[in-house]
Amino acid sequence: MADIGKESIMYELEKQYNECLTQRELEVMSYVKLCMSNEEISEKMNISISTVKAHISSVLLKLKAKNRMQAVMILAQNYEKSDL
Repeated sequence: MADIGKESIMYELEKQYNECLTQRELEVMSYVKLCMSNEEISEKMNISISTVKAHISSVLLKLKAKNRMQAVMILAQNYEKSDL
């Protein structure tokens, strides 16, 4: 996948998962995809670490992923299928 900005990633993820994931969950996952820690995501989004963890937990449940990297892989696989 070509190196693209966070905004493009969020737009495409939103198109794929707008019925499944919330905007905030998509935003958190865009930072997870960039290998940011929960603390870094918390600071970037100006939310608590526990809120970051809650968003990630929600994404894992919705995508039936075992961990955050598997969730990123699921999102990436579906993103690549969107003919960009």
